Amino acid sequence: MTNSEQQQFQVPDLAELGIEMSPQDYSPTVSLIDDGLESVLRRHEANLLAIPGVTMVSRQMVEPGRETIIIGVIDSGVLDCLPADLEGVPVRGEVTGPIEAL
Repeated sequence: MTNSEQQQFQVPDLAELGIEMSPQDYSPTVSLIDDGLESVLRRHEANLLAIPGVTMVSRQMVEPGRETIIIGVIDSGVLDCLPADLEGVPVRGEVTGPIEAL
């Protein structure tokens, strides 16, 4: 097919399809825990990483709309040193083994 023979497409009539193209309100909701999770991490990250055997601090979605703080540790003996929650945000320890920067 050459440029002069390109297939022409007809734009559908959106009204016929029942689609309204007027401005729509958009108001996404943010849960309070999601809103404050970054600040909770910032406040506690240095202290958590100072615990011997802690290799990383992160966040993870555990179910839709609910996140937890993940703390990676070298071995299971370090898990007992971790808090159960930080400012109401659940904490989960995971044995990652040593993590080396590239």
